[in-house]
Amino acid sequence: MADGSFHNFPFTAVAGQESLKLALVLTAINPRIGGVLISGPRGSAKSTLARGLAAVMPHLESNETAFVTLPLGATEDRLLGSLDIDSVLNDKQVKFQPGLLAQADQGVLYVDEVNLLADSLVDVLLDVSASGVNRVERDGVSHVHDSRFVLVGTMNPEEGELRPQLKDRFGLMVTLSNQYTLEERVQIVRLRDEFDQDPKGFCDAFKYKQRNLRQSISHAKTRLNTIKCADALRMDIASRCQDANVDGVRADIVWVRAAIAHAAWRSANTVSIEDVQAVEDFVLAHRRQTPPQSKQSPPPSSAPNSAPPSSRRPPDSHKQDEGQGPGKSSPSPQNDSVGEWGSMLPELQATSDAVVIGTQLFSEAPAQSGNSALLAGKQRGSSQGGANLGKRQSGSIDMAQTLRSSAGEWPPKQLVRRKGREGKPVLHCILLDTSGSTLAD
Repeated sequence: MADGSFHNFPFTAVAGQESLKLALVLTAINPRIGGVLISGPRGSAKSTLARGLAAVMPHLESNETAFVTLPLGATEDRLLGSLDIDSVLNDKQVKFQPGLLAQADQGVLYVDEVNLLADSLVDVLLDVSASGVNRVERDGVSHVHDSRFVLVGTMNPEEGELRPQLKDRFGLMVTLSNQYTLEERVQIVRLRDEFDQDPKGFCDAFKYKQRNLRQSISHAKTRLNTIKCADALRMDIASRCQDANVDGVRADIVWVRAAIAHAAWRSANTVSIEDVQAVEDFVLAHRRQTPPQSKQSPPPSSAPNSAPPSSRRPPDSHKQDEGQGPGKSSPSPQNDSVGEWGSMLPELQATSDAVVIGTQLFSEAPAQSGNSALLAGKQRGSSQGGANLGKRQSGSIDMAQTLRSSAGEWPPKQLVRRKGREGKPVLHCILLDTSGSTLAD
C-alpha cells in the first residue's frame, strides 16, 4: 500500500451502505455493466466509497489503479483530449494530448454531482464508458485509444435531477438514505475519529481485509466467461423488465451482466434466481415506470441495506418551513391591489463600448478602416457596432487550420477561429401563480 493511499478512507472500513458496496463490487468485476449512479443526501458516504473502490480493484503490472476525478468545469477537450499546444509552439509538430479518459483507462472515473455536469459531456462520457474506446477526430488530429474504466457518478437530488435519458445510460443505480440508528452513528463517528488521529495505522489495520477483497474481485473477473445464464432465467428477466415498463432492452442486457457478475462473486458456476433478485433494484431503480408488484420476492438478506425502488427524497432539514401557517404565507388583500407580487420596474442600463484585447503572439485580421467602422456604428445605434465587433472575435481558435493557412511562416500572421454555434431565438415564458390559495400551500 502506497503512502498516498493513506489519505483515502479504506473501502472495507466504511460502516453500513452494504447495497452500495455490492453495486460497486459488481461493476468492478464487470465494467461493461456501465457504471454506478449514486443518489443520496449529503454525508451518506457516496464520495468515500467511490474513492475507496480504486484501492480494492486488481492492479495491473504492480501499479496502483488510477482514480481520476472529472471536475464540473472541465471542457470537452480536457475530457477527450486535444491538440498538444506545447508541441506545436516548441517543436512545430502536431501531437495528441491525452485527456481524462486516457488517464482513467483500467481505473475509476469519478464524477461528483453528475447532475450538474453539462449534458454534452455526460453523453460523451457514457458513450466511451459503454464502448471502452475513445475516438478523437478534432483539431486535425485523428486518434483512437482504449478507455476501459469503472464509471461512478454521484448526485444529490436536492440540487436537481438528471435527465431520464442520461439516467438510463448508467448500468446500476443506488439510492441512499440519511437515516441511521444510534448504534450506526456512534460506529461511524468512532471509525472516522480513529482514521483522523492515525491514518497510517488505521489503514494498516484494514490492509488484510482490503487485500482479501481485491483477490476476491480478481478471482471473480477470471470466472466471468465461464458462467452461463439459462434461458429460463433470461425469460424471467425479460418478464420482469416488461412488467416494469422499461424503455428499450438496455435493462435486460445490464441485468444479465449484473447477474453473471453476482454469480461470479459467489463463486458459483451458473446464474441462479438468487443472483437475478439480488441485482433487481440496482437495474430497475432508475428505469422502472410502473410501481413494483408485491408478487415478486424481495432480494436476499445478504444485502440488507438494498436501495428502495422508489426515488422518494429522504426527510431533511428543509421541511421546517412547513410549520408556517397559511395566514403567514398568504398575502393580504391590500397588497394585491398594489400590483403584481414579485414584479420589478424595468431599468435602463447604458451599454459600454466593446473592448478589443490584442495578443503578441498572433495578430488578428487587419482592423477596419475609419469609414467602415463609422458605418457599422451607425447601423441601429452605436451599440450594434460594438456587438458586431465582439462577435467577430468569438469562437475558439482552430489551431490546425491556422497552421495550414500559414505554412512555412512562424509565428502565424493570421489567427483562424472556428465558427460559433448560433442557436435559434427562443422566447421563454415563465408563469407565476401568485393567488392566495397557491401561496398558502
